[in-house]
Amino acid sequence: MEQMACGQFLFSSNRSSAGGTKDFDIYSVELPSSKGGDTVYLSVQLRTRVAGEDKTDPVRTTVFITDRHTGQRATVMSDATGESTIPLGKTEGTAADRRFRELIVTAQSPKPGYITSTDTLYIDLLCGRRLAHTLYLWDTAA
Repeated sequence: MEQMACGQFLFSSNRSSAGGTKDFDIYSVELPSSKGGDTVYLSVQLRTRVAGEDKTDPVRTTVFITDRHTGQRATVMSDATGESTIPLGKTEGTAADRRFRELIVTAQSPKPGYITSTDTLYIDLLCGRRLAHTLYLWDTAA
């Protein structure tokens, strides 16, 4: 998914630069992206039990992403600290850009015995806040 730089505002006008009127034309203006709304910060954690206590540890693994509106698929890798980012790319053309996004994210199980996690994220790109989510893998042997 390519990085989203900004959105577009489309409008029509019949004003001419000379001050009169003319046939309606369609114009577009780039809008700045919202603060923090262009990336989802993802953490992948393994939840297990050690000596009867719940414990979480970061997991390095592949995360599969599907955009439900566009059908676009991508993968990202979480690092040794379990952290990864999902850039929210533009859709196909200005008219198709959406304020709301729906992503399905799945963390691949790095070992047998871990149950994978699939979550659906509903995102408002104009929320103006840092977007973050944690995916948990479950250790069935614990």
